Amino acid sequence: TQKILFKFSNANANIDGNLIKKRLIVKTSVSQQLRKAKSLAKRGELNEARGIYESILSSFPNNKQAINGLTALGNPSNHANLHPPKEIMDKLIQTYNQGLYEAASNQAFTLTKDFPKAFLLWNVLGAASQQLGKNDQALFAFTKVIENNPEHPDGYNNLGTVLKQEGRLQEAIKAYEKTIAIKPDHAEAFNNIGNVLQEIGDHNQAIASYEKAILISKNYPEALNNMGMSLKETGKHSQSLEAFTRAIELNPNYAEAHFNKGKLFHENADLVKAIDCYEKAIEIKPNYPEAFNNIGNALQDGGEPGKASKAYEQAIAIKPDYAMALQHLSVLKTFSADDPQISQLEKLFSKPGLVDSDKCYVSYALAKVHEDLGNWQEAYGYLKKGGALRKKALNYTIEQDERVFSSIKNTAESLAQQKLPAEVNESDNIPIFVLGMPRSGTTLIEQIVSCHSQVHGAGELDFLGDLGTDTILGGSITNAEPLAQIRDRYLQELNNLSNGHKYVIDKHPQNFFYIGLIRKILPEAKIIHVTRSASATCWSNFKTYFSSNDLGYTCDLNDVVTYYNLYRDLMGFWSQLYGEEIYLLNYDLLVANQETETRNLLKFIGINWEEACLSPHQNTRVVQTASQQQVRQKVYAGSSEEWRKFEPFIEGAFDELN
Repeated sequence: TQKILFKFSNANANIDGNLIKKRLIVKTSVSQQLRKAKSLAKRGELNEARGIYESILSSFPNNKQAINGLTALGNPSNHANLHPPKEIMDKLIQTYNQGLYEAASNQAFTLTKDFPKAFLLWNVLGAASQQLGKNDQALFAFTKVIENNPEHPDGYNNLGTVLKQEGRLQEAIKAYEKTIAIKPDHAEAFNNIGNVLQEIGDHNQAIASYEKAILISKNYPEALNNMGMSLKETGKHSQSLEAFTRAIELNPNYAEAHFNKGKLFHENADLVKAIDCYEKAIEIKPNYPEAFNNIGNALQDGGEPGKASKAYEQAIAIKPDYAMALQHLSVLKTFSADDPQISQLEKLFSKPGLVDSDKCYVSYALAKVHEDLGNWQEAYGYLKKGGALRKKALNYTIEQDERVFSSIKNTAESLAQQKLPAEVNESDNIPIFVLGMPRSGTTLIEQIVSCHSQVHGAGELDFLGDLGTDTILGGSITNAEPLAQIRDRYLQELNNLSNGHKYVIDKHPQNFFYIGLIRKILPEAKIIHVTRSASATCWSNFKTYFSSNDLGYTCDLNDVVTYYNLYRDLMGFWSQLYGEEIYLLNYDLLVANQETETRNLLKFIGINWEEACLSPHQNTRVVQTASQQQVRQKVYAGSSEEWRKFEPFIEGAFDELN
């Protein structure tokens, strides 16, 4: 009997356990439905919320949360008075989706008079206003959305987008964060936060935000494309390529992803693949001026200025006020007085409301116009205007660079005292650093030396900057191990670019910052310091529009002179420490005595003479610097005197050169 009772008792226990589990499942399911209904109600989807509450009450008539939720929604007939009839809203949304934004805006605005509390109506008005470029009206409309329904996530998300367009970036982030607080799985808001962070240059945080968007919505090509751009900016090129490729796999007709993939190939000097991507973008989106502009850039880098000019002209034909393309084209052409593009540039310069970045491009283009026409004073005036706009955009002051130079000299002694471990890896490649002021002739030297069969010209590499900036500016080095790591990583990157050559040129001009680090971690490296007439160098820096954000000093002639003196002082400092380990090559002597100076240079590097080094203009390698047109011509003298045409107007700026 005891055994039977025991079994019976266990059986009852099992039955009770199953009932408890079932009840827990039912209770959990009801709780989930209640949360969903509450969320729908907050977002204004009242009919959907009502349906869930009524469904719960049909099974559980006494559920207090469902009763309270339904009561809070009130009578459907009362809500009908808050919003236009469904057929009217459907027609309005259809008008918007057809791209008839003016009509949608007018209809929505009229309806708000009868339905001032209809937040969905205000949302349509805001979206249509935004499409029309009426951001003030859009901001007002989205604010009304939030006033009428403080729990509507898309109202905050849309408000954030307009705030971003207006440059109110911190306010935009707060609006997006409010969206996520209401709806934690709002993938678009995470993507939008990433876009703001990308704009302010915080690419690592932007990537983290894009990853959250993709985690919520795996098939999100826009977030993948945006993440690819930030990955590219942080130097993670393989991951960037993967992101663009995934975006295109999800949406093969995503023109912008093809375009950005092309920019990645372009940055890595793979011009064939870059142009192929740009052309695919144009196949999808024929009127894509940015893609034509970038084809022009690629063709120019590849030494085809004629084809590049045609590409720029195609971009301008699509978008006549495309300031960037107009400036790029101005570099390649010689203007005559009757050129119709001159009046086009002048009208654009005077256009009311022209943004500073475009006015800057047009200023540099008009400077080139007047230089070609021999109007030196007018050319100088436009250079000053363009430089001032660029300096403002970069928020640059010369004091920023003065602090950098001071920190480098202060750190040099402690860096020199460190010793590399005895077991450092031997180099498969020997780096050749060609450095000096920008526009001093470094590109020409790279062209000459890379004509040699043992040498590969890798261009302006950022590796030292990425790996060693903290160290040269005073980063704490308590032992030599971090220095050994910098050496190994640098040589690994160099080997990846060597194409099987023993010698690899790193031609980043401002590697002169890193000479102390180079001598410490790469004692086998060859350092070539290129100099040129100080006045010519300073003038060439000032008159050139640099796309890099790291050359703010070039925007103002007085800043250029101050910077040049800082540079020359630092090079004197390095010369005292390292003497003949730094090869000094004067550009003006080279162009006057090409063969002699070239033979001496190759002897310093330690490679045999090759006749090809006398014909750098025949070098077919990709050149992505401001000197790309000059180095494709035969070596010529006289360019260092071009600044003298402007001497009467620069008010003795070069008197301050040491």
